[in-house]
Amino acid sequence: MPPPLSPLDIPEILEQILSHVDESTIEQSVSRVNRTWFLLTRHRTNQNLVFNTNRRRGDFYTVMARLPEATRLWWHAAYGRDRANQWKKLVKLLKVKDLRFRESKGITTTIASASQHRLGAGAGAGTGTRTAKGTGTTARGEDQENREYGYREHDLRRSSTYNDAVSWTMQERPLLELRLSGCLIINLRFPPLLPYIQFLTVLKLTMWEENKFDRWMENGFDMRAVLTRCGSTLQVLHIRTISIIQLDGPWIPKRFPTPLFVEPLPERWEDHAVAYQWNQGNDSSQEQESESTNVLALRELVLERASFYLNSLEALLCFTPHLDTLRLIELYDRMNSSPLGNGQRRLIAFLHNPQFPQGQILPLRSYTFSLASIVPAASTAASIANVEQEIKHAQLELCPDANEWTFFTPDLSLPLLKFLEEEVQNVVTTLELRNEDLDIFSPDPVLHRYLCASPHLLHLRAKNTLYLVDLLDIHGWMEMTSSSITSQGGVATPRGRGTGATRVGVGAFDFPIGPPGIWACKNLQTLHIFFCSASGIHFYTHGTTKPSPVTRKISSRI
Repeated sequence: MPPPLSPLDIPEILEQILSHVDESTIEQSVSRVNRTWFLLTRHRTNQNLVFNTNRRRGDFYTVMARLPEATRLWWHAAYGRDRANQWKKLVKLLKVKDLRFRESKGITTTIASASQHRLGAGAGAGTGTRTAKGTGTTARGEDQENREYGYREHDLRRSSTYNDAVSWTMQERPLLELRLSGCLIINLRFPPLLPYIQFLTVLKLTMWEENKFDRWMENGFDMRAVLTRCGSTLQVLHIRTISIIQLDGPWIPKRFPTPLFVEPLPERWEDHAVAYQWNQGNDSSQEQESESTNVLALRELVLERASFYLNSLEALLCFTPHLDTLRLIELYDRMNSSPLGNGQRRLIAFLHNPQFPQGQILPLRSYTFSLASIVPAASTAASIANVEQEIKHAQLELCPDANEWTFFTPDLSLPLLKFLEEEVQNVVTTLELRNEDLDIFSPDPVLHRYLCASPHLLHLRAKNTLYLVDLLDIHGWMEMTSSSITSQGGVATPRGRGTGATRVGVGAFDFPIGPPGIWACKNLQTLHIFFCSASGIHFYTHGTTKPSPVTRKISSRI
């Protein structure tokens, strides 16, 4: 006699049991138990879809066959392979996905209603109609439908090897996360997506130019258009670029009143070319808004190498009560406008303004503010000490209990790291450094010194930071002269055994180098770092330049 079945072996009962499990547990563990558990929870897990334009052209339909059930989309434009035609096809497919999800949920919008109205008018003329389930069209009606929706269903499935599992007839799911990276001119590519991002919760943009001439092209992003469309759902917004990205105009939706204590923007922003391109690129006849709410859902805002009016940010912060991460990295001053040089002091004063909605975003979990124009090699000791004091003050005022710190590398100094070690109330477990420009790279071994004194560090993310591997003396093979740590700096002379003397300096402000040591972060879980060697560069060094032996077995002691 066979043993009785467990309730977990009966799909109907198992489905009822799993209905009481939260979404996070479903995605992280439950759906991975076995095939049955996966199929029963598939409609509750986020499906990823990744497309790289380096792939063969014929792979496009194979990948996009999974779009109906995908909730996360990552599109990477490879160098020299923008593939504008494939991008247009993607927009059309996202339009199909959005409309059919709305049909399945009974959601109507201005765009969907207009499409149905036009199709209904065609039906009155004997052209056929499209029903709510998408069935039954005449020949002329099918042509009309293709013009409206862009693609026939079999175009999506023709390259799929499992049509029964992946088809437009399965349960439609909205797009929740969108990541765009690579060589993209965002103000040309993103506007057509606006009508189809209403349900986005995560938007991450990482862009770089294909050649040095692209760096000076105007690349812009319309914050108002995006937050108007998905402001009630968007929780994470990251914009990172190698070149400068313009964030012109007001950021808050029009339905939000501009606070009286926020200075108005200059009128000339409306004539900017980027705003015109976004208006032309959005094919919706009316401005589409997300569900009407009096606040924005934003939790994380990361802007890197951006140029904007500080007034726009101040107005935004009045409507983001859930914001806990604010990282403004390597900002660029706007031409002919109030400079951002005093932006950090102004921002702190604004957040402590009696008129600012109390309890909105303070305290923050993570905060960064840095300017691209402040370079240690071209600054005086007094100006750098002033920057250090501003950073310390900002961190203590805005996020005293933070355990995640992000630095723009030129702002990082020994006094600041000493501040992290001795004065920060909470233990720093995550350190992130960001800088890709070798021209403003500072070779001070402050990172190495900090790692030698931070056994509590768990995550080091410096993949966007150039750092001389010669200064990461992991094995303690270099002898360095010790010096006291002062905000006024000092002179350091590392001497390699048998390699001659090497002098390291940073112009007007030389930092002392501590004694050699071994990284103390033995429990490091994450290490993202980009090394370069001084050998052959003849950069910031004098005398003998030989490769450091620490390039070998870099992780043997971690």
